[in-house]
This record gives sequence, C-alpha cells and structure tokens, in this order.
Amino acid sequence: MKMLKNSLILAATASLLACGSLSNKPTTSGGFQLRPFTEERLANGLNIIWLQDQTLPRISMQMMIKVGSVDEGKGQEGITSLTSSLLDQGTAKRKAPQIAEDLAQIGADYGYSAGYDQTVFNASGLSSTKDQVLQIFSEIMLTPAFDNAEIERRRSVFLASIEKNKDQPSYVADETLDMQVFGAHPYAHPIIGTQASIQGVRRADLLRHYFAYFRPNNAYLAVVGQYDESFKDSVRKAFASWTTGELRPLTNAKADLRSREILLVNKTGLQQTQIRWGHVGIDRRDPDFMALRLANVVLGGAFASRLNQKIRDDLGLTYSISSGSDARLEPGSFEVSTFTRHDKAVTTVLETEKLLKNFVEKGINEDELKAAKSLLVGQFPAALETADRTASNLMVLRRYGISDDYLRFFQKNVQEMKLKDVNAAIKKHLHPDKLQLVIYSDEKAISAELPKLGAVRKTNL
Repeated sequence: MKMLKNSLILAATASLLACGSLSNKPTTSGGFQLRPFTEERLANGLNIIWLQDQTLPRISMQMMIKVGSVDEGKGQEGITSLTSSLLDQGTAKRKAPQIAEDLAQIGADYGYSAGYDQTVFNASGLSSTKDQVLQIFSEIMLTPAFDNAEIERRRSVFLASIEKNKDQPSYVADETLDMQVFGAHPYAHPIIGTQASIQGVRRADLLRHYFAYFRPNNAYLAVVGQYDESFKDSVRKAFASWTTGELRPLTNAKADLRSREILLVNKTGLQQTQIRWGHVGIDRRDPDFMALRLANVVLGGAFASRLNQKIRDDLGLTYSISSGSDARLEPGSFEVSTFTRHDKAVTTVLETEKLLKNFVEKGINEDELKAAKSLLVGQFPAALETADRTASNLMVLRRYGISDDYLRFFQKNVQEMKLKDVNAAIKKHLHPDKLQLVIYSDEKAISAELPKLGAVRKTNL
C-alpha cells in the first residue's frame, strides 16, 4: 500500500549551525507570513523546530526520520515499514500493552507513516499531559525492544495486508506500473514490502536497519502547541542521550526512461479494466517543479482537467481519470490512471494517448494557465491552516533541501509563471512515446480489440 504520499506543499532545508538557533525571518519582504517558529540543533545533530500555538490546550511532537523505501536494498523491501511499526510494540521499560494503556489513560495519540523518502512518527495530547507524552514518545523512539513475539505478530499483520492488497484491482495496477517504470530502483517495490521480503526479515535485520538510520543526525523533530521554556529543556534532555551515527549515502542506480512496453496482466473474473500509464519523472529539486504542477492541473490534476472533460464527460469512457507528477528525493514518476468497462478498454487507451500526444505537442493556453494558477493559489492556505500542518511542511522542505521561501513566495511564484515556461517544461519532461502502459483486465473480455494496440506482453496474476 502506498502509505505516504508527499504533502500538498513540499519543501526543505535551511542549514543550521551546531547547537545554534534560527528564527523565522523572511529573507525578503512581500511574502506569505508563516507562523513564527524557531529552530535549533542539539549537539548530537537533532534538528528541532519549535512552533508555539496557543489556540488549543494541546501538545504535539512529530519526528521525521530520513529513511524510506528509497533506502531499502534488494530482499529488504518493506523493512522500513516493519521497523517503524514495531517501535511502539515494546521498549526497554514497557511492553506493548502497557504503552497502549499509558497513552489511553492520558488521552494521547501515537502513529506513524512510512513513505518513499521519509518516515514520520507523531504523538499528541493535552498540554497538561505534555511531560507524559514526551516521556512515552522519547522512549518509543530511542529504546524499542524489537521483541521476537511482537516481530512475529507484526509480520503476520503485514503478510495479511499484502495478501489482501492482491484483491484490490487499483492497488495491483498501481504497483505493477511502479515495477514497469522503475525497474531495479527501490521505488519499484511497495512501501509495505513483498511476501518474500517480509517473510525473510529477521530480528538482526531490523536492529541493523534501526541503528543505521534512526539517528539524531538523520532526523527532524517538530514540537507544536502550548509549552514553556521548562518543557523545551525537558525535550532537549530527553533526546540528548540519542547517539549520533555515521549516515549511509544513497547508492541507487538512476532510474531512467525506458523503452515503451504494453503489459497486460490477466486475471479471470475481473469486473473492470484498470489502466495505467507512466514513466520516470523529476526529483523534488528540479527547477521545473512548479511549471509541471501547473501543467498537471490542466492535464488531469483537477475535476475540470482535459482528461476528465474529454475521456469522462465527452466520451463517457470512465467515471474517473487523473494524472500526477510525483517528485521525490530521486526522480519520481509521471502517471495517468483510470478504469473502464472491458468493452471500452482499448478505446480508452487510444483516446487517452491521443490526448496526451496533443497535450505535449501543443501545450496549454493562457486561459487554462490562469485557471490552474487560481486553483493552486486558492488551495495554498489550507496546506498551512494549522500549526501542525505548518510544521509538517517545514520538515518536508528540509528533507528535500528546499528553502522556506518556497512557502513564503508560493502564491507569488505561481502567479508569475509564464505560459512559455510551462509549455517548455511539458515538452522537456513528458514523453508519450516512453510511457509504460499497464492494463489489468480479464484477457478474454478485451482480446477482440487488443490487436489495435500493437505488441502486448502478457502475464497472469
């Protein structure tokens, strides 16, 4: 399952001085005023974002560890997710039931999300319980026990989820496309892992993964809510004992554009045909990121998009069709996704590809760009609506090495984007002739029309 997609507004890091502190001060005037926050780096390398919020009597802590499926080697797929799921399943001081009971007694919440490039842990509760929340959260993050019984229990949960996912046609199509697009790159595999990889993980592997990546100099902590200087000292003290580690550089072979292939995955009895197109896209630091966001709104990122209007409204071939450009730490993907009746599958493919080719050749017009700008500018405030959302976005920005000015001047930069630059980005980064095509269907139901697509590789699920 794709547990974590990057947030609406992505960004990253201002470099901090060791043991120093930075205030949130815009470098130039006229930008969006972010909520006031400060930052500091502890001696062990842990970066902390402090964001006070007096609107509600609550406290929240978000910990981002810079590890995701991008860091997983062959045969270790899903180890980040499995490791993360075990942190609250017992520590050096408490068993899993005790942790759950202690959190429940103070009305606190705990959770995690594993993703392609990072994993985020969070704990929250009433500000009156902030000391207890901190104690439990720091204990979970710093002293997980990785008890053998809990490992086997979580392994069973993961294997059951992986098996269940096979019954979700949309999931199967998505993951098959990732394999086609990314090949040997770690982005090709599911964040949750595979049956073989999860079955093969041992306690020693989990410990090795934890101690390699769960280090203070590989993490960001955001503290949000009602707190005082005394609590800040408590936070510093709680995480001061966390020991620094030598970080592993990424050594993945670059995922490049591949020759186009049409893959039919046959499953007898499927009620609809799932269709996916995709190829390798851009990384988050690409200068064309904003131009492609606007282009995608026009193509298939909004209800009034070209794909939706033509394929759904005009031709009546589907209830839903969308496109997306998923920029990540390493080049992500450009994808188009839809589903349709078996007897309309080939027509849907041909009409969609005709539209995609026209989109790249002719680009968008001023009216479409104006509407896309209006949508992104209008959506922007919601991304920073709460203090927690602001903190989340600040951490994501830091993960990708992008200045906070991305947020401050988001609306201004969107409005100033030129049509020629958007169309140039479309031509540079979208390649209809390189799109991998995945069709997940009942082969017998679509076989009569299939020859219209040309050479098709077939496989059975």
